[in-house]
Amino acid sequence: MDRNAESSRHTPKSPSVYTFFGHRTPEPYAILGAWRTDWRGLAGTSFEQMGFAAMDHPKIYVGGGCREDRALDVCLYAIQRRASDLVEISPLKRPALAPLGRLDIADDDLAGRMRFLIPALNGFKGWAAFVTRDTLFQADIYELWQLRDERRAVMGVWHDDKTTDPASACDRLPSLLLWNCGHPANRALTLDYALRSDRTGLCRFDWLHDGLRGQLPEEWNWRDGQSNPALPPKAIEFAQSRPWQGDANPCRYADLWRREAQRIFGEAIPAGGLSTV
Repeated sequence: MDRNAESSRHTPKSPSVYTFFGHRTPEPYAILGAWRTDWRGLAGTSFEQMGFAAMDHPKIYVGGGCREDRALDVCLYAIQRRASDLVEISPLKRPALAPLGRLDIADDDLAGRMRFLIPALNGFKGWAAFVTRDTLFQADIYELWQLRDERRAVMGVWHDDKTTDPASACDRLPSLLLWNCGHPANRALTLDYALRSDRTGLCRFDWLHDGLRGQLPEEWNWRDGQSNPALPPKAIEFAQSRPWQGDANPCRYADLWRREAQRIFGEAIPAGGLSTV
């Protein structure tokens, strides 16, 4: 079916629970049909339970950053399109958190704590990445997977030292975190701790001793106005510019986001920032 004709009939809707992608294909749009399905019956289902052989594949949890479903669609699509092998991606909406039990917490507060739920969601074992939905991948997720360091409890691009201006610690959080879910130090991130403790303390990673936060190369969390402009980005954060909005702020690489969005929506460009494509 012609993808433009298909997209003209409806605006894509992001998945509610889990989505599993195959490896890189000539036409990734064909996989988007699965994204529109309610995967409620697959909540918590692993690759192995679905019949795949056990493998060290990337697990990625996507949430927070913004509430725009178009941004989530583009984030998921860009990861899959560039992946050289199987990846497992979980959009972090309420149904995806069902394995943790009932969460009595307001949506806004939950969104700010999502990234700290990853070790528990992953069963305190293995590695998993957290990515905000306003992030655009420009490289293969398997390149990121090669940077895992077992000595570290969590890895990210730390733009500022956590001891400076602690009141704004949550504003400086990386949009991409690589979690060593099985690290003993992350056992402290119980559900109660992640949901009830002071958010500033969480954002400063107060439960970790010095040296347990690993540094990722800057290109894995490129931010306009903060990152080296000469550095070719591998993951771009659009938290401030939000190119999907009609009144979006000018931002370097916004055209890359719009181009990726056009691959999904074709000629049926949704209202807002995509109308400028």
